[in-house]
Amino acid sequence: MNNTIKIGLLLIVAAIIGVPTAIAGPSDPYPLYGYVVYENGTPVGAGANVTFTNIATGEVIYDLTSASGWYMDDAANFPSGYQDGQMITYYTVFGEYTNTTSHTIDVATGSCNMNITVSTSSTGTDVQPPTNLQHTTGNFWVRHTWTGGAHTDSYNVSINGVWHNGTTNTYYNHTGMSAHGWSNITVAGYNATTGNTSTSISADVQIPNNPITITNTGDWDGEVGDTVSVDYDATDADSDTPTFSCSRTDLFTDFNTATGTGSWTPSSYGTTSVDFGVSDGHGSTSNYTMTITVTHFSIKLTAKKSGSEANSIVTTETGANTSFSAPTLTGGSDTDLSGDWADEDTPTGSNLWGNVGGMISMALVIGIVGIIMTLLRRGMQ
Repeated sequence: MNNTIKIGLLLIVAAIIGVPTAIAGPSDPYPLYGYVVYENGTPVGAGANVTFTNIATGEVIYDLTSASGWYMDDAANFPSGYQDGQMITYYTVFGEYTNTTSHTIDVATGSCNMNITVSTSSTGTDVQPPTNLQHTTGNFWVRHTWTGGAHTDSYNVSINGVWHNGTTNTYYNHTGMSAHGWSNITVAGYNATTGNTSTSISADVQIPNNPITITNTGDWDGEVGDTVSVDYDATDADSDTPTFSCSRTDLFTDFNTATGTGSWTPSSYGTTSVDFGVSDGHGSTSNYTMTITVTHFSIKLTAKKSGSEANSIVTTETGANTSFSAPTLTGGSDTDLSGDWADEDTPTGSNLWGNVGGMISMALVIGIVGIIMTLLRRGMQ
């Protein structure tokens, strides 16, 4: 017999008795019926126990739901019946799901049709939230993992505000991210039977910055007057815009921080260390210390007395940074005129080659040597 027929029969009985409902007695039918449902409206099925208590008399009756979640009893089944205005409490138990509600008898209405919504007694929701949200990061990806809570059938996952519902995995792989991107995740559990969703857990995770590395490095060796040129570059998996630096912009006065290029022309010899660097703007830097070695070359000057080069001054390049003592001219032999002289210094001494028959005067030789040395010195600056 279906539920509608049962209710109809009870109402027919009331009509046959012929007693006006406004003055119904304690034995007149007063159906109490409806469905026991979860919070999402889904019926619970068979076996939910609904206990009815007449508060005025303390008397109790009960019913078990059918497979469809339907319950039905009659207030007239209380041993003392019922009276208009009396309160009937409903206490429903279905496993861990419960509900307590009530109804006040209204004989003018003649029945009570009420659905009873049950939920877990502890949190109001059967599904428990996930826990232990963890993250692993790599180049342009984040892997999120978590531990599911009790009574969870699936998970609702939000990544940067976009929901991905119904997954049964306890992980989410966020791939194809941009450099320095964020993966903001929210995870909640879902119970398909009750339709309940747990409270959620969340985390904001940024993928790591890739290091930048300065390239096109190298040291430099050259002579006074040569130009030292640098043209640095950088590699970065994130394709960040590099910013270059130079510790000696007093030397590399034209150094360009955007391109890593610059130049310097040394005017004196020696060794100089210059630190060049690059930054990606996200905390990664890379440096290279360039060693610059500047040399000067020396020319040996010899006044020749005889042979095919007689009465001439012969020059010989002797290598970098060779030093000579200041010369004193002597007669009678080939004479070394080289020396570490200041600009426009001239050698000193008496007779250059001895008796050369007045062909070249001492003043002329000294003048020529002075001019040569001056030109050589100025050419090396």
